Amino acid sequence: MIKSNAKMPISRVVKTYHSEHEPPRCVSVFSKEAATGEEYYGCRFFEDGVFTRDEFYPEKTMSWAEIQAKSWIEGK
Repeated sequence: MIKSNAKMPISRVVKTYHSEHEPPRCVSVFSKEAATGEEYYGCRFFEDGVFTRDEFYPEKTMSWAEIQAKSWIEGK
């Protein structure tokens, strides 16, 4: 996993999740296409409308990134 406090360039947002509790949380699962054409996934995290970090998972699947997103939204 690669963490960044700055927004990383991404190819597209795959899905976005929103919390229903305070403070409001939002996380977008994104994909990034490598020069080789392979697609990699990550998450972009926001809390109370403010960007907090990107996490890039070069060795993981989109399903794995979605699990990370859902866990963070649920406060785990």
